[in-house]
Amino acid sequence: MPTKTHIKIRTLFFIVCFIHLFCAIAQTDTNYVLNFNFNEHQIKEADDKIIIKPVGVSLVDDRFGNKQSALYLHGNPYSYLNLGTSKLLKQKTGTISLWVNLDRRVYTGKGYDCNPIILTKNGPGNDFFCAYGLFYDCNSRRFATITHKDSTKDVIISSLDEALFNKWYHLVVTTNNNYVTFLCKR
Repeated sequence: MPTKTHIKIRTLFFIVCFIHLFCAIAQTDTNYVLNFNFNEHQIKEADDKIIIKPVGVSLVDDRFGNKQSALYLHGNPYSYLNLGTSKLLKQKTGTISLWVNLDRRVYTGKGYDCNPIILTKNGPGNDFFCAYGLFYDCNSRRFATITHKDSTKDVIISSLDEALFNKWYHLVVTTNNNYVTFLCKR
């Protein structure tokens, strides 16, 4: 007959084994992680897994004051970071995590009134073409994420609070074939 001490030890052992197994399953496969930290004062993916093409961008101080460790997009159609077409960018599940600091609204373009931060296309055309994206919605003054399958299925999630200019925000989007989550934290 097991004693209370034996039961506690077995329960503790089960919990430790469960946590160990859960952590082993939940570990990130670093082969699919792309890191853009700009800490080496270079505009490139940190581990050289994909080749990117910066167009009309500058390196500026990051949120901690580190010199030339953040990317500045100048707010025009000729200022963007082209990530290319690598299969690493076309995962069925994924998470995008980035820090954003808006210094102003950009009044250019046509169509939906927003300033894109990240935009990836799901195919050709100019309507319902966003596989996933992050943007500043100029009408609601909030950050938002968007994804389209086509004109029959799309999702837009906005932050709860209005975004303030010249403040850093951590934006996180997690997606799979059925769900999209969005976190905006200052």
